[in-house]
Amino acid sequence: KLSILLAQKEQIMREIEQSELRCRELSDENTQLRAELEKMTNCSNSIRTHDSEQEEQNSKLFELNASVDQSSMESLCSLEIEKFNKKTFKANEELAPHIYGLIDQVRQVLEGLRPKGQVCIEIYGSFQTGLRLGWSDVDLLVNSKFDSSSDTILEELNNQLANASFIIKRFFIPTASFPVLKLTSSDQLDITVSDPRHLGLQCAALVSTYLMTFPPLASLVLVIKQLLYNAGMNDSYEGGLSSYGVILMIVAFLQYLEFKVQFGSQHFSLGRLLKDLLKFYGGEFDYRNCMIL
Repeated sequence: KLSILLAQKEQIMREIEQSELRCRELSDENTQLRAELEKMTNCSNSIRTHDSEQEEQNSKLFELNASVDQSSMESLCSLEIEKFNKKTFKANEELAPHIYGLIDQVRQVLEGLRPKGQVCIEIYGSFQTGLRLGWSDVDLLVNSKFDSSSDTILEELNNQLANASFIIKRFFIPTASFPVLKLTSSDQLDITVSDPRHLGLQCAALVSTYLMTFPPLASLVLVIKQLLYNAGMNDSYEGGLSSYGVILMIVAFLQYLEFKVQFGSQHFSLGRLLKDLLKFYGGEFDYRNCMIL
């Protein structure tokens, strides 16, 4: 019995030693976990500190942006407008010889349909006034002394251009208020040939007068036309606003502000004018009781 008790005691002692060893191991693991937890806590505090600093920096940046005076923003807008217009005018200047070449080709086809001197083509619209953008049509008027009606000459021109290599698309609209022939050249340049009863030439002359009277007019027109085009609102046939309508609205705005003296001295801010123009027609103009004539 004594031997059995001694054996049991030894077994119990071994189990106690194993338990103590396990406790020490658990204590070491606990120490490691505490160290890792402390590292994570420090890291979290660091992140919070960084976020707080970033938030403070953003707040300061917001306050800085909010404190930028209005004239600086208008100056920046003016620079953007001038940059856009210079790019547009340069593109128009480079493309002009090519457009005149296409017009000459249409003129040659047209002159082959009537006796010499009995028919002519005249240019109007944005290409004539210098307010053309890359997507604009080239507007032409056909004036025939030989025909009592322009429907005949436009229809014959449409048929004759069917074999022209420089035209890939034709669309004749005889039922429009003024008959019109729409053409697309092989390089995707759109050409509109209209009835001579169309007032395009008179409108072009009026626009040229406005351009000389109001130096900022050209810059504002190009910007607004491009904004309308980007929004898909530049086609009057689809409920949009035509280029001529844009010009009249901007001229009315400039006349309303009576800035002629300022324009004459060439000291004006395009950025401010654009902002005031949008503000005027966006919230101040009385559409119920006023109109532009």
